[in-house]
Amino acid sequence: MTTELSDICVYNAKLEGKGFVGLQFENGDLKVMFPLGYRSADTDDERRKDILNLISVLEIFMEKDSTMYSPKSENKKPESGFPIQAYIRIIIDFLNHGYYHEYETEYHNSLSGKICWNKTIKTIRPEFVGNDILYLNFITKKSQNNEAALITQIHKFFVYEAFFKLGFLFCSFMPEKPQIIYNKKLFRSVVEMKLEKTFSDRNLILFNDMKLIMDYLDASDSNMKNYRYGTEEFEYIWEKLVDRVYGISNKEDFYPHTEWHIAGKVFGDNDVDYKKNALRPDTIMLIIDEVKKKKEAFVLDSKYYKYGELRESYSLPGTDSIIKQIAYGKYVENNIEHPDLKVDGNNIYNAFILPYDSKGHACEVFGYATTTYEANDKPYHKIYGVMLDIKDLMYHHARLDDSSISILANTIKGFIEKS
Repeated sequence: MTTELSDICVYNAKLEGKGFVGLQFENGDLKVMFPLGYRSADTDDERRKDILNLISVLEIFMEKDSTMYSPKSENKKPESGFPIQAYIRIIIDFLNHGYYHEYETEYHNSLSGKICWNKTIKTIRPEFVGNDILYLNFITKKSQNNEAALITQIHKFFVYEAFFKLGFLFCSFMPEKPQIIYNKKLFRSVVEMKLEKTFSDRNLILFNDMKLIMDYLDASDSNMKNYRYGTEEFEYIWEKLVDRVYGISNKEDFYPHTEWHIAGKVFGDNDVDYKKNALRPDTIMLIIDEVKKKKEAFVLDSKYYKYGELRESYSLPGTDSIIKQIAYGKYVENNIEHPDLKVDGNNIYNAFILPYDSKGHACEVFGYATTTYEANDKPYHKIYGVMLDIKDLMYHHARLDDSSISILANTIKGFIEKS
């Protein structure tokens, strides 16, 4: 198993045709695949932070049950999702508390130790001195770790399993290999019994994490040695990241719709039988200046394309995307369904958002696209190409971040003023 983090981390794998982003351990080879344009780290501490941040972003934005297959591949049977957070919690719990132990209480007939008065009164005959009762011996109790307890051995198995797969994220320590062999019926019976009887929050989490790992191991055909956690389609996460930081929540109000009118009947794109989807812009960013009574709209289309790294024309958005953006802008200007949301055409801007390694700049406009069927007399007739630093966005994805919104808006408008 590779232990050097510099060898484990793979950047810009998509440039080589590998679209997977996440953690992949196959045939003894562990790789952490970062998304397109993600800036590489210089130290192991930075690499560990980057890996944990990647896991966090995947956990937040990845569709449930899509960790092992492509959501586009509807006929592809999904495997059991890798419970990465359960693995991480097992590791953290061990580093904080060590192995789980149960304590056995032993009772002795002795003059030393903590007296158990209940057992002493029931089993020891007292001496009477006048009106006083005197005990010359006592039943004392002593608690000790039960190292051999089955649950402790089971916990050792899961600690080793967790460290084997993800321990490198936290330290170079590797716990001893467990003596017990995995037995799914026995393990499940013991863990579920402990779950039913415990009232400790820590133990509830610990036993439940063991159960989640068992669910994965039992459902997996990977012989417990191979696993993947990530996605083949990071473009959906890129879209969600951009929308979270820059987009309004009610973007559905800016979806243009279509209808067919045939023989007095109307078939709309929301009709159950017609089953056609409305055009849906990825992100609508609004800036409202109450003082100036001015409203600006930015229609953003997130493209997880290679241009930021290659700077080659074949990796730019095509004609269909360009024309759709102009249609979106026109709808925002003439919002028939929601007149109160209409924006003056001179205050509507269009942009494609692409990932890149900024090397110091939060974002950058690299050019714009036009079409020959429009006069290009309004800002939204030009679709500006904007590159955003993907690493920065993955670390700072606060909802509707005012600072990020202002920087993006000013970058686009500043480019327009100069060109």
